[in-house]
Amino acid sequence: MRVARFKILFLMLMLATVARADERSLVLVTGASSGIGLAVANHLAQSGYRVLAGARSAEDMKRLNALPYIDAFALDVTSQEDVDRMVQYIREGEFKLSGVVNNAGVLIVGPAAEVWDSELDYIFGVNVRGAHRVIRAVLPLLIESGGTIVNMSSISSYMAPRMLGAYVMSKSALESYSEVMAGELAPLGVRVVSVLPGQYISNIGDSAAARVEAQEASFIESPFRAEAESTLKALQQNRRAGNPFEVAVVVESIFSSGTEGQKFVVVPRPQQHKAMMRDAIGRVLELNRNSSHPLGREELQRLFVKEHEDQ
Repeated sequence: MRVARFKILFLMLMLATVARADERSLVLVTGASSGIGLAVANHLAQSGYRVLAGARSAEDMKRLNALPYIDAFALDVTSQEDVDRMVQYIREGEFKLSGVVNNAGVLIVGPAAEVWDSELDYIFGVNVRGAHRVIRAVLPLLIESGGTIVNMSSISSYMAPRMLGAYVMSKSALESYSEVMAGELAPLGVRVVSVLPGQYISNIGDSAAARVEAQEASFIESPFRAEAESTLKALQQNRRAGNPFEVAVVVESIFSSGTEGQKFVVVPRPQQHKAMMRDAIGRVLELNRNSSHPLGREELQRLFVKEHEDQ
């Protein structure tokens, strides 16, 4: 009798656990195979979400599927067919899609003026059009759930570091895209947020190096060769790069606590934040200085104080 009662209690507990898993709202994370994407997917799964993790290789998908509450999905954001299959999977599973993290991204190293058309198409195809392709496809689901879009940008969009021109262009475009959408989708109950990470451990430098090696003539006749190769080497070594878990914590807080704001800067060291703010303020001052109707110092101070108080 006691054994039968124990079995019933155990079965009820298992059913309750399954029910709680089914009740988890779904978050799609693209580019989830490594670095920030993997950290975000894993932390969201541990924080009560079910995660649909986009990856491209079978090996990456196998690793992701081994993690609790993570479902790996073969997803190349440059493929409309892959994106359509992903939406079909969500609809057929009757999941509540509460959020999207557009993390899939690539990087190209080299002087901006020497970037080939094909390389520019490649980086914009992933970093900008890929994010747009995913958002366009899942937007009806996010409107239904009142969900959140998190676009993974970069502090590089404000700092414009040398030899990363194509990357900066793509992330600046993603920033502008996010700002426009934030205003357009707010009345529909969909929130759009930009997260701007600093330098965190990832494989993006290795991917960029592999792409350079595939192009035999890269940098050979360029006056920027030494600087470009030095930049590439530094990215591969991940010197002074932070733990991507820091970014994952911020992303999870955006979903769970509704942290206010449209832009979130996450950097491993205070010096990075200071450098970014210096460049951002410099841009604002230059816009004012070279304007046909520049504001005076006191008026600029009043605007800054008012903006700070409004936030």
